[in-house]
Amino acid sequence: MKKFFNLLAIIILLAACSSKTEQKEPSGMNEVANTSSTVNSEQRAIIKESTIRLRTSNIDATYSKIKSSLKAYSAYFAEENSQNDNSSKNYEVIVRVPSKNMDAFINSFIKDKSIIEVEDKTLSLQDVTEEYVDVQARVKVKKEYELKLIELLKKAKNITETIEIQKQLNELRVDIEKSEGRKKFLDNQINYSTVRITFYEDIKLSTHFFSSLWDSLKTGWQVFLYIINALAYLWVIIIIVLASVFGSIYYKKRKISSKNNIK
Repeated sequence: MKKFFNLLAIIILLAACSSKTEQKEPSGMNEVANTSSTVNSEQRAIIKESTIRLRTSNIDATYSKIKSSLKAYSAYFAEENSQNDNSSKNYEVIVRVPSKNMDAFINSFIKDKSIIEVEDKTLSLQDVTEEYVDVQARVKVKKEYELKLIELLKKAKNITETIEIQKQLNELRVDIEKSEGRKKFLDNQINYSTVRITFYEDIKLSTHFFSSLWDSLKTGWQVFLYIINALAYLWVIIIIVLASVFGSIYYKKRKISSKNNIK
């Protein structure tokens, strides 16, 4: 038992040392990456995002052009939003596209004949090489430690030893899953760039006037039908009210006529 716990203590000490080495490692590896980046930029872990604002003569044509380019460049819509007001039609899409295809994808629709003006076009680059290398190193060290614990688990001689090692294994596997989840997220952000595209079409005043006039006429007709429908539900009350009014008028005329006859 004493030898077992001594061995376990040695492994834990080694893991702690590996962890310290791991925390120092990124800066050194980052220096290597900085040196090699001048030779091959693909060794850098870069997250690319682009924002584009367009004024178009035909918002539907622009949308169709963007949508038709998705398949050609292995991209997809992550989000879509549209909004119309009295002066313009607005559309916003968020596209996820493989980083290597981002420039070609943007050029495929930005020069379309429906585009009047490119009002804004920005590109942001975020270097996450240091974090990526750090996460990668953490996963490697923790998996090596996991193998050592599994070997110890096989050699456990009683329930106490088994429970203690299993507890450490469970905690370690949770940490591994977190690190691997972060690595997958970074992979996704690095491999697929985000392109936010906003495009709008100005509405002509004459078009808006006639459109509003037609909408008003349709709304007025609907109100008229609603009133007729409401009156149909109240026909009994209407008959009673009309009967009361005509009855009152008839009574007053009869009364006046009687007075005249008496005179």
